[in-house]
Amino acid sequence: DHFPDLSHLEITCQSCGLPEPDWNDLKIRLPDNKLKLNMLNERWITVSPSTAGSNTGISQTKAWDFDKWNSLCDSFKSDGISVIQVGRSGERTLNSVDYFWDETTTNLLQLLRLSPIHISAENGTARMRALVTDKPMVTLFGPTDPTFFGLPNQKRIFTNKCRPCFWMKPNWFTHCHRGDNTSEHDGIWGINEDFKRVCMRSIEPQLVYDSATEIMDELEWKNNGQVVSGFTFSTDKYYSGFSKNTVKKINSSVT
Repeated sequence: DHFPDLSHLEITCQSCGLPEPDWNDLKIRLPDNKLKLNMLNERWITVSPSTAGSNTGISQTKAWDFDKWNSLCDSFKSDGISVIQVGRSGERTLNSVDYFWDETTTNLLQLLRLSPIHISAENGTARMRALVTDKPMVTLFGPTDPTFFGLPNQKRIFTNKCRPCFWMKPNWFTHCHRGDNTSEHDGIWGINEDFKRVCMRSIEPQLVYDSATEIMDELEWKNNGQVVSGFTFSTDKYYSGFSKNTVKKINSSVT
């Protein structure tokens, strides 16, 4: 198994003979807060669906389905929670956001420091948040390992319906090794289009919503407790969009 039970920061420090890393030592100084957030309710969160290249149309394997992001944010809005989407100019905007944030890096760091809860793909905004605050975040993992790329104060969302595959192939970040170019592996179990990006497709909005709600309960925020949208979700059903036969294959696949 090429995935050690250590974070990339811990491995780097061990390899260089450095002390065990402490994220408190890595905090960066920011100027006084001058952000104007009067468009928000008292209860607000930040979300970041972004993965590198999403503003130019590139879809990474660790990107979560946009409809599921919409379902999640629709649900928070129905709970009376304001949502800021963090991204770059050119990215798609979610349906139920109060503001699309594509401001300077300094202002983004300020925003991430202030945000009560941050929900994101496994991307740079999660790492930036860990540098400026110890407030909680929820991060979605697929092809990247949740331990290796894990951060403090982070709820890590993954389903183990596949295993992390980062750098198993040079183009892993845009091509699923189980679902793309399947003709090259004809007859090999578990490599066909049914399994394409199953690591991310098997994450459903209710799972993410429930994880965020656990944090909100600690903040004494009251929510409806259920994802609301045109989809049907339940906490123990993570296979929307798959055929019964594919669900059976997924459940019996190597994890």
